[in-house]
Amino acid sequence: MTFSPSTVSATLTAILIRHGLRVDTDRSSLSSSQYLTVDRYDEVADDYTGPELKVRLATHEARPTYERMNGAADIEIGTHSMACTENASDAAARVLRRYAMEPDKTLASVLARQATKVEAARQARVTLEAECAARDAAAAEDIARLDAILVGRGYVRAEIGGKKWREKRAALRRQMNG
Repeated sequence: MTFSPSTVSATLTAILIRHGLRVDTDRSSLSSSQYLTVDRYDEVADDYTGPELKVRLATHEARPTYERMNGAADIEIGTHSMACTENASDAAARVLRRYAMEPDKTLASVLARQATKVEAARQARVTLEAECAARDAAAAEDIARLDAILVGRGYVRAEIGGKKWREKRAALRRQMNG
């Protein structure tokens, strides 16, 4: 799925408003970037007192001139190297953590499903890495065994070039398997 700053911004805004936060939105006139200013209502002061969080949603890193003029974002969302996520639910969880707020049941459920998918992907990656490591170890063991047989037959590795040695190894493998 392709990251869309406006779509993720709309979803993130809806989640944050549902949690009682005030969200002001703005967009770039030069790109598809979206900017959110998020504020929390302070019941004691009976007003939105801050601290305001700046959230930037973009497909590219912020230009230094923009950051000098407007300040850097507190949270970067998108597909660039400064982004912490490109997912609205993850972004909402990050904003809520900044305000020490718990996610509602809907968001908590979404986050739990996402965490399950992430863990399953991590487990699959670990399994694949283990399988690759085992295959590499078996291949290295096979090469070492064939090299030992060739040396035992009187071949001197230092006297035979790499390509020729690999050819001898392949011929020996065919002879042993055939």
